[in-house]
Formats: sequence, C-alpha cells, structure tokens
Amino acid sequence: MWIESDEVLASDFDQVADLFLMEGVDLSPSEWHGCVVGLLVSGLRSDDLLAAMGHALKESITGDLMVATEQAAAASLRALCDPDYGFSPLVPDDDDELELRSEGLALWCEGFLKGFAAGVTQSDQVTTESAEILRDLAQIARVEVSGFDDFDEQENDFFELLEYVRVVVLNLYSTYALDDDELSLEDEHERIWH
Repeated sequence: MWIESDEVLASDFDQVADLFLMEGVDLSPSEWHGCVVGLLVSGLRSDDLLAAMGHALKESITGDLMVATEQAAAASLRALCDPDYGFSPLVPDDDDELELRSEGLALWCEGFLKGFAAGVTQSDQVTTESAEILRDLAQIARVEVSGFDDFDEQENDFFELLEYVRVVVLNLYSTYALDDDELSLEDEHERIWH
C-alpha cells in the first residue's frame, strides 16, 4: 500500500485526492472522511462500517480504497477518543482558497450525515439535542459557496464554523459511540477490526 501512515492519511486531503484519482473514485476526500466519521459516531465498526459506507456513498469499497478507509477509520477513531480533542474534519488545507475549504466543509457535513444515517437505524435513538445538531450540519452541507467580499471576516467565519462542526461531532460521538465506562484506545481498536 502506498500510504505510509494512517495518521498522515487522516489529515492529508491531497493524498486522499490522489488515491481517488488513481482508483477512479468520483468522491470528494471531505465527503469520504465525513462518511467514515459519521459511521464511527453512530457506533458501526469493522465489516459493518465498510458495507454501510459503500451503500451510503454508492461506491464499491475495495482494494486500496478499502485499505485507506480502514486506515482512516482507525486514525479517526483515535482522534475522536483523544483526550486533547485532536479530531478535525478532513477539508482542503489552509493554503487552499477559502471557497475550496468552505465547499470541503459542506461536503464533509454531507458525508457525515450519510454515514450517521446509515449507522443509526432507529429514529428513537436520536435525542432532541442530537436532532438539532444534525439539522445544523444539514444546513452547513447546503451552504452555497461563491465569491467572498470581506476575506478576513469570511476566513474567521469559516474557522468558527469548522470549530463548531468539530465540537458537535465530538459531542455526538460521546452520545452514541462511547460506552458508559470509557474504553481504552486498544479496546476501541479491537472493536473496530476484530
């Protein structure tokens, strides 16, 4: 496999985009990562995660894409469990144009919603607070991105929105995927792939 580290993969938009280009996958890296995280937040693991992801994104998850998805799931789970709140959505890098980053965040939210919906099967599992968060994410997913008038203000707004998404996803994870007694990362890794 050409990917050296799942930590790099989970944080390198361009590396994922290159993989998708090589594999002929018509997906945004942001949407893909959002779906992975949405499935993890819903509590899905292992083969169930891969099957649900393929269904949610209407893509065959095989070969290098399957390996990359497994690596991204493992790295994302570690980030979600990080006591220092190291989780962050995979969007284009800070040196990319604000429009691309904003579009990436919208696609990330769309992917997250697809993954979460594929993993949460009973409507009574969604709390009132979670439903409000999911509505917010749906609104972000529908954001129309076009020319920006005040770059500094828009840049600040983008980072505030990105931080909001990061925090609410961690909130949802603690609501849906953590057991009452918090698991160690080793136990959580075992739950994913064994």
